[in-house]
Amino acid sequence: MINRSKIKYTLKKILPKTLFVVVLGLWQKIFIKLVDTIDAVRLKSFTTYRPVDVSHHGHAFSLFISPQNGFIDKHIYLYGVYEPFILDLIAQHLKKGDVFVDIGANIGQHTMFAASVVGTEGKVSSFEPIPRVYNQLLDSARINHFEDIIDARNIALGEAPKTETLYVETNNVGGSSIVGPHGKENEEIVINIKRGDDELKDFQRVDMIKMDVEGYEYEVLAGIQKVLAIHKPVIVMEFSGKLYFEKGRDHGNKIISLLQNLGYNLYDVENYMKQVVSKEDFLSEFSNNKKAQCDLLCLPQK
Repeated sequence: MINRSKIKYTLKKILPKTLFVVVLGLWQKIFIKLVDTIDAVRLKSFTTYRPVDVSHHGHAFSLFISPQNGFIDKHIYLYGVYEPFILDLIAQHLKKGDVFVDIGANIGQHTMFAASVVGTEGKVSSFEPIPRVYNQLLDSARINHFEDIIDARNIALGEAPKTETLYVETNNVGGSSIVGPHGKENEEIVINIKRGDDELKDFQRVDMIKMDVEGYEYEVLAGIQKVLAIHKPVIVMEFSGKLYFEKGRDHGNKIISLLQNLGYNLYDVENYMKQVVSKEDFLSEFSNNKKAQCDLLCLPQK
């Protein structure tokens, strides 16, 4: 089995940046078609809803996956784990007994991983608005006996309580978005949105937040400002820079300003943890179409 995700991730960690770019270019030109062909053959066996064993960074758990969900579930079926670099950050900044909040939990891989890290002395609070995906997360919590660790809620978080249309991507349920359809095939559902500060107001501590909400990042952050000010959690979040510009919004600038005003230092995970110092330089990469999105690690200043 050729694990393209693991190969890319490993090479990026061990190679200098310039050499990695060269190797990646050769990989994309020469080997990717072969890997795609092999993957297509293997995916013919992925036809049913099932649990699979996932192991990463010394933590093991079971996770239900479904061919109906598209990209992420298929990736886990093929390669065993999704976004290993994000799981590494969770393992690095989370410990036994901590409280983890997963906003946009999807099928729950990050939720299960975090639950295995914090253990019975900790807590994981997960928010996933798509009903069938939320139920899939609950199935995984039950099979791992994480019911007393994981508190999952079938809602989205935002700046204020309301209902919204969510565009569910048929071929990649993980790409579903409130801000508009991305793919060609979408199902529209109505979801409930709650203010994060209200949902988390009784928490005595919040140690880490992971957020993946496909363009709705500013609204979520605006709704959890009290939580961030009081608890100063580590944040790892997707930053949908290109989408903000396409939708004619200034959300990229607003997100950076909000976090920096709350005392956070921001680091571009994919760009070798380069710190975001100049907003203009950072945002220009998205406005100039150099990249579509990235993940940010946000660390509270000491």
